Amino acid sequence: MKPLVLQNRRISLVLTVLAFALSMLVGLVSLIHQTRDEQVQFKEMLYWSAAQLDREYWRFLESLSQYSASERSARRDELTLRYDILLSRIAVFETSEVGRRLSVIEGGPQTLAMLTATAKGIEPNIKALKPGDHVAATEIRDRLMVHAVALFQLGQRINQTEQANAVDYRRKTRTTYWAITAMLLGGLLTGTILVVLLVKEVRRANALVISASAAEQRALDSELRTREIVSTVSDAVITATIDGIVESVNPAFERMFGLDASAIVGRNVSLLMSSGDQKTHDHY
Repeated sequence: MKPLVLQNRRISLVLTVLAFALSMLVGLVSLIHQTRDEQVQFKEMLYWSAAQLDREYWRFLESLSQYSASERSARRDELTLRYDILLSRIAVFETSEVGRRLSVIEGGPQTLAMLTATAKGIEPNIKALKPGDHVAATEIRDRLMVHAVALFQLGQRINQTEQANAVDYRRKTRTTYWAITAMLLGGLLTGTILVVLLVKEVRRANALVISASAAEQRALDSELRTREIVSTVSDAVITATIDGIVESVNPAFERMFGLDASAIVGRNVSLLMSSGDQKTHDHY
C-alpha cells in the first residue's frame, strides 16, 4: 500500500470523526433551542390568555354598568357579545395547553372553576336583564366581583411561577450544555485516540510491507546474481532438492555431460551415477 494512499485515508478518517462530532453538536443545540422556543411560546400563551381573561372580565363589567344606566352606546347586543367573549376566554383554559399549564399554578384550577360556575350561572339573569334595571345589574355585578381579587392574584401567581420555571429551565439548559460539551469532548478524545492508534497500526503495517518488499527484492537480486555466477563458471554446477530431485543445471553441465537441461531437471540426480551408486544413493 502506498504511503500517499495511507495518508489520504488517515485524513479522511479524521475528517469523518470531526464531521460526525460537529453534526451531533449542531443537532443537540438545535433540539435545545427548539425546546426553549416551545417553553417561551407556552409561557407567552399563558400570560396572554390570563391577561385576555382579566381584560374581558372588566370589559364585561363595564358594559354591564353602561347597559344598566341605559346609555345609548350600551346596546344589548354589545352586552351579549362581551358575555360570549368572556365565556370564550374562560374556555381557553379548559381545553388547550394553557389549561394544562394552569393546573400547576397554585389555586389556578379552583379560581377558574369558581369563575366559570359564576359566569355560566348568570346567563339567565343577563338574558332577563332590562335596560336601566340597576338592581338586577348590581346583583350580577356583585356575583362577579367576588372573583376580582382571586383573578388578580391568579395573574400574580402565574407570573411568579413562570419566572421560577424560566430560572429552572435556564439552570437545566446550562447543565445540559455542559453535559453535551463533556460528551462531545469525550467522544472527540476517544476518536482521536482511536485515530492515533489506527495511524500507528497503519504505519507499522506500511513499514512491514516496505520491509517485506525490500527483503523480497534483495532475495531476487541475490538469486539473479547467483544465477549469473553459476551460468558463467566453467565447472558443472547442479542444484537438487534434499530428495535428490534436480532443480537446475548450468551451461557447463550441459557441455560436460552432453545432456540438455530439460532432460535432467525434475529427475533424480542418481541418473548421473553408476548403477552401483544409484542403488545406494536414496539411502544416504
